[in-house]
Amino acid sequence: NHATPAVAYSHVKTRSFYRDITKQLPSSGFEFFAGYSFVDFLNVEGELNADDFLARAGYPTYYGVEEFRDRDASLGKAILVHDKCRVRKSSITAEIDLNKQYTLEDDKGEVPLCSMLDCCLDMFSDKKPFIILCEEGNVDHASHINFPMAVVNEVKKLEASVARALEFYESHPKETLIIVISDHETGGLTLGRKNGEWIDHTKRFEVKHL
Repeated sequence: NHATPAVAYSHVKTRSFYRDITKQLPSSGFEFFAGYSFVDFLNVEGELNADDFLARAGYPTYYGVEEFRDRDASLGKAILVHDKCRVRKSSITAEIDLNKQYTLEDDKGEVPLCSMLDCCLDMFSDKKPFIILCEEGNVDHASHINFPMAVVNEVKKLEASVARALEFYESHPKETLIIVISDHETGGLTLGRKNGEWIDHTKRFEVKHL
């Protein structure tokens, strides 16, 4: 219910109306959603949290790929989120933790974007035409906080997802169109030296715009 996914199915006055966005998800008609959990997860409608509200509307939530693979496929609709979101809700930047040194290893419980795409493709297969909107949103979050190695890691995840999409294309070359775009530049990212010393790209640093 945040940013790019939200604009694909909701209509609200401001992007911060997260609970209103969540309420509009069931009427979207889309069959598969995946990502981090929901911003403003609690009290979406009365005392119903996002999981309960959406399950009541026919969209069960599965935590991790294993749960998703074991789902009742006859239900036809599904929400896939990271296993780690069982205890950490409403986090759209869960992977980019400002209190730790960033590494190129994913957190435990992470479902990479290419795995989400893989689950989506498995769900639709080639039974009927479909469209997928797939975003590696953490490229943006990492850029906002000037965290170069995080940016690199997230771009690599996007690359892996495009590779997975190309695999599907190779099996359906006459029926498949893949479009890859960036939505905006963020952070003024450059490579080089700072005050004559090599920048430690595993740490955040402030960017001064001239």
